[in-house]
Amino acid sequence: MIDAHIHIFPTYRSKKAVEWIKRYIPEINVSETLTEEEIIETLASHGISHFFNYVYPLKPEESRSLNRFNYELSKKANNAICFGSVHPGNADRVEIVKEALLEFGLVGIKF
Repeated sequence: MIDAHIHIFPTYRSKKAVEWIKRYIPEINVSETLTEEEIIETLASHGISHFFNYVYPLKPEESRSLNRFNYELSKKANNAICFGSVHPGNADRVEIVKEALLEFGLVGIKF
């Protein structure tokens, strides 16, 4: 089975995302210290063989680091199909997209 849409982020972003979710769904049982390894293990335990991971920058200065994160994730987890992203406020959007696709080998771009 393939999960076609998940968001594994660096720890600092995951923590903030879980905090945000818990404001609106306080009963949700998700740890604020959830790691990428734990997410991947949970997916596998539920029969997920591959997954598409999407990152999205909230600020222009996050674009390159999130793309690098997804590149590194794709090297650690060979079942990860990773996309890059670019923030609309990035002046160097074309270069960021080229880096994500050509240098990092990410499979596409999420805007």
